[in-house]
Amino acid sequence: MKGIKMFLNKACIIAGLIFLLISCNQNKDYSISEPINQNQALQDLYINDINECKFFTAQLSVSKNRDSLEFYFLKARNSFKKVEPILSFHDINNYNFLNAPNILKVEEEDLTDIKINNPQSFQTLEELIFTDQLDVESIHKTSNIIASRLELLSKNSDLSYYQPYHILWMVRKQILRTATTGVTGFDSPVLENSLDDAVTAFAKTEQILSLYSSKFKESPLENRWHTHFQKAKTFLQSTDFNHFNRYEFITNHIDPFLKLWTATAKDWKVDFPMELAIKNEATSLFSNETLSLEYFAKTTQLSSNDRQVALGKQLFNDSNLSSTKSISCATCHIEQLAFTDGISKPIGLTRNSPTLTYSAYQQGFFL
Repeated sequence: MKGIKMFLNKACIIAGLIFLLISCNQNKDYSISEPINQNQALQDLYINDINECKFFTAQLSVSKNRDSLEFYFLKARNSFKKVEPILSFHDINNYNFLNAPNILKVEEEDLTDIKINNPQSFQTLEELIFTDQLDVESIHKTSNIIASRLELLSKNSDLSYYQPYHILWMVRKQILRTATTGVTGFDSPVLENSLDDAVTAFAKTEQILSLYSSKFKESPLENRWHTHFQKAKTFLQSTDFNHFNRYEFITNHIDPFLKLWTATAKDWKVDFPMELAIKNEATSLFSNETLSLEYFAKTTQLSSNDRQVALGKQLFNDSNLSSTKSISCATCHIEQLAFTDGISKPIGLTRNSPTLTYSAYQQGFFL
């Protein structure tokens, strides 16, 4: 009798295991194609990437031999590029801290308050690790500071309030950041790893955009994003840093991205509350319609008018504003010479006359 009971118990256990295995291998798809709360999915993605970056950075603070330091730096750096699309948009100050160039930063409030700050960034680590003489103590110190900053970010970041226009601005900012600083070598001064960094950042940008796939009314538009990202990836991986054709990258990949971005904004029916430095209708990186003058001016006047332009021109050419009543702005800044005077130094002055071509983008000239 005992044997029969034991046999039945074993049979029940085996049957239960078989049922469990069959249930686990059901063809039914119980995954949710899109999160109910897209912003929560974005938050989770962001925090996971921060924690991954923090883990590898923390390993640097306990590593001592060159192989381990180089290995964990490359891992941490790759993770940081995953964090970059959201961090550079959501928290520019912390992004600038973590990605600062390895040069002293001098902040001067007045002659009695001058601060000299040493950078503690991934660029600092790159120059400390990939060198002939290792300064392990400095590497550990910098790694601890970065890991602590990442820890604060993981505990104090909230993306729950994001609207569709935030997502589109974030995507565009990463595309433009890749073109203007990413592929230039700014982020990777020693290794020149900028092209691989760009591939990583673009992959994360595409992943972010995919979280909001339900916003697309036209599915071909979403497919075009994937195609563009794949083409950009192929181009970035087609050569090395020194032979990379940046002009071709901008004209054949970045500008098409901007055109696709404006089409997506229309498809999503996004109502932008304002314009940032780049106009919301910009479809090219190099165009007189790309930058928003009003954003740089930061005046209460939302747009200029003919009277303001006429007054500015009159003041620019008025010699009565000089102490000798003989020199106007136009004396040294000649329009036909790109607003310079065409000579190395004006008579009686010790410096040359710089062009005024981009002065409209200097906030200090506006009241």
